[in-house]
Amino acid sequence: MNKDSSLLELLDNMKHKKKRDTTAKKMGKEASSSMLGYVFARDYKRHEGMNKFVLTNQTKDNILLFEKLKEIIKIVKPKFLYNGITINKNCVAIPHKDSNNIGNSIIVGIGNYEGGNLCIEDDEGRLYNIPLKYNFLEFNGRNTHYNTPITKGTKYSIIWFNNSICNKNNIFLN
Repeated sequence: MNKDSSLLELLDNMKHKKKRDTTAKKMGKEASSSMLGYVFARDYKRHEGMNKFVLTNQTKDNILLFEKLKEIIKIVKPKFLYNGITINKNCVAIPHKDSNNIGNSIIVGIGNYEGGNLCIEDDEGRLYNIPLKYNFLEFNGRNTHYNTPITKGTKYSIIWFNNSICNKNNIFLN
């Protein structure tokens, strides 16, 4: 891939790791997910036994995509602070809360697909069913949320978010 590759080309060429059975149950059996950004490496041999923040292997393997996603969010919301980017492919998540997130996240749906709306419950218990296809939405991931079924095509969800561990250490990507 070259730096002029389209976002969809970069997403289509991304290789996701196999998910554990528990994750597959939460996201759907056809789903895959990858996290771009920093993780805390605690005494791993591959990180020379250091306690430090390192870029995920998925980030290193998809650096053009990572840089493009950082450029996109600067255009969409220039002052938005985030320290991770999740990329889900064909995710149909069951109702859940992102308990490790701090503050709001921004999500968008990319691809030639139908369905796959984001359903979010607000603090008062109202439920919103929101189409995400090329629609950027800022929302609180600590509120219950899930997806409607994808009825056709391939859907990528891109989520820029703040992880509590990185936040405590002032690790941000922008």
